[in-house]
Amino acid sequence: MGMCTDMMRLSSLTSQKYDLEYQSQLITDTKMQLTRSASELTRVGTDLDPGSPAYAELTKRTERLHAMEKKLDKQLQENDVRLKAIDTEMQSVQGMLSKNIQSSFKYGSM
Repeated sequence: MGMCTDMMRLSSLTSQKYDLEYQSQLITDTKMQLTRSASELTRVGTDLDPGSPAYAELTKRTERLHAMEKKLDKQLQENDVRLKAIDTEMQSVQGMLSKNIQSSFKYGSM
């Protein structure tokens, strides 16, 4: 019974790990798009007069994009922490599974 539970837990953890890795990939892609957009706004802003309303609007938009990037960075850090926790638990479950397998073979050989 223990082996079955360990296998199911390992499968669940593996699924969670892949989901988090996929989320991290999506966050990274979104962050790259935001960075490109901010760079484009900065490039466009170089042609404008720093005192103009259009320049002020571009500056506000750029600041919003940078704030969004920071939020995405925080999400990535949270995902990294969760991934490390899942990896640790996976190692623990794999150890228990190995012990269950060893004890099953010892029981069967007696």
